[in-house]
Amino acid sequence: MTTNYTRSVIVAFLLCCSATVSFAQEQEYISLAKKFFKLLDAKKYHECTLLFDSTLLRALNDSTLKMSWEPLLKNYGKLVIQDSELFESNKQYPSVFLGCVFEKATYDMKVVFNPEKKIIGFFLMPPRTKAHYKLPSYAQSQNLIQREVVVTTDTFNLPATLMLPKNVQHPPIVVFVHGSGPEDRDESIQANKPFLDIALGLAAHGIASLRYDKRTFVYGIRSMPDVNKMTPKEELIDDALSAIRLARTFNEVDTANIIILGHSLGGQFAPKIATTDNHLAGIIMMAAPARRFEDVVLDQMEFLLPQQMSHEKALVQIKLATEQVERIRKHRYSDTTSASQLLGLPATYWEYLLHEDQIKTTLSLSIPVLILQGDKDFQVGPKDFEIWKEALVKNNNVSFMLFPGLYHLFMPGQGTFTDYQTASNVSENVINVIAGWVNHH
Repeated sequence: MTTNYTRSVIVAFLLCCSATVSFAQEQEYISLAKKFFKLLDAKKYHECTLLFDSTLLRALNDSTLKMSWEPLLKNYGKLVIQDSELFESNKQYPSVFLGCVFEKATYDMKVVFNPEKKIIGFFLMPPRTKAHYKLPSYAQSQNLIQREVVVTTDTFNLPATLMLPKNVQHPPIVVFVHGSGPEDRDESIQANKPFLDIALGLAAHGIASLRYDKRTFVYGIRSMPDVNKMTPKEELIDDALSAIRLARTFNEVDTANIIILGHSLGGQFAPKIATTDNHLAGIIMMAAPARRFEDVVLDQMEFLLPQQMSHEKALVQIKLATEQVERIRKHRYSDTTSASQLLGLPATYWEYLLHEDQIKTTLSLSIPVLILQGDKDFQVGPKDFEIWKEALVKNNNVSFMLFPGLYHLFMPGQGTFTDYQTASNVSENVINVIAGWVNHH
């Protein structure tokens, strides 16, 4: 939920609120590069050339672009995923490096722009990033179908992916609900993509899934009219409910067997989503906080800060955080209290959380519930898992599983912040437990 690597609500919200023009320009270049690559992968060569500057266009038209690109695909195989972006602005011409995983090779595509944001060159090169996403061993890409769809809430349109197992009639479908911060549909963190891993694993077991880019990822500070009044409802819940409604429109799936899988903050609010929708077949809660949000955040900071800075600086930061947590606990804030005094979140966010009790809500559910936890998770750890067990162990509809050696992303780890820097995949044991539970229920 927190740390620089997991795009916490705190860090992400501050970034959204304080984004500079240069950051916005960087995102625009990245967006243009990704648009170009998506068109190229779709073999829409004429639309690609519309992004070229006049000099490149004279050298590379629709026909010559096709002749240059398609032989490369014969050598490298089709694109599996475009998995990372890197922006370089310390030269005369801005460049974007797109990490590309093909069936037979991994490369970065470098896309170079002129000051007018037109492409003046592009080429494949050895990867610059330290690690790239790799398909998990349990993925069976040849046995699945992917379709691009859109999750819509009011005026917000969120790009999404429906993944279907081949040759399975009306499979159950799992709708993914993110953790905190501006996450994409794969919950990408460094070279890791836990939601994509799980979706691939489920497809191999005959289960469909729906993943979507989070509203704060797509729209940033435009996610609502006033970001200073944001709550989990706008950040998470409304779009999850829209995704569930969309899942019910798919003729290919069993619309009476829709399950939501929430990770971290998404796991905490999975019971709330279930009670609001009231027609789900079950919920899966992965690394879900059982305690108050501010208590979980403070635990994380006390664990992480001494690893990331000097002891003296860590003590100062922890003292400041503790003072803010006490302000939240004792409700010593108002609508005008600055987010900088409330762990980076607006007062409306904390007010919403104050009236939510995830344990009480889960106790009210009669549908099947699966609660999963890794014992190396320092963000939402075994302490929360034990609280869940103690509160719900007598409920026959609830199942629990603790996985040794797995951290917050349900990948192998040592329980330190450096776990996120290692490219890995969600444990196959986790996939098997989830798939077995979904198919059984």
